[in-house]
Amino acid sequence: MCEMLKFNIYNYSILSFVCILSFDCSIMSLESKKDIVAEKVRAEMRKQKICISKSTIIGVMRIAMEVIEGEPVKGSMQKDLAISVIGDIVDNSSMDDDEKQTCRMMIDGGLLSDTIDMIIDATRGKLNINKVKSIGTRCCAIASRILGRR
Repeated sequence: MCEMLKFNIYNYSILSFVCILSFDCSIMSLESKKDIVAEKVRAEMRKQKICISKSTIIGVMRIAMEVIEGEPVKGSMQKDLAISVIGDIVDNSSMDDDEKQTCRMMIDGGLLSDTIDMIIDATRGKLNINKVKSIGTRCCAIASRILGRR
């Protein structure tokens, strides 16, 4: 019985270590992808002659989502990467501080996250008009609140 217990504890320790190692690799690969994806998004923005601003942030989000779709990142990590990349582009832009703050509020307030969720639902055929109305209302309320402060 004691040998069996030791064996199970040993297996659990190895399994825990493998899970932690796997989790750390995911974070590192996502973080390393961020710079690559951000540069691809910036290149596409230059190609389309788009500068990041509070009025173009949704268009930049579209570009980021299209770039990320070609990467080996899947699921909720795509959304996290898109939001992170857009935040990086905003933070490193030449916008004045007020406009940067407005864009950060859009990102941190959940506007981009809710918009991505709505786009994903639409592409999967899960677009229920009442749900879209609810999410759209929430997105508009966030945007209104943010833009009203400016």
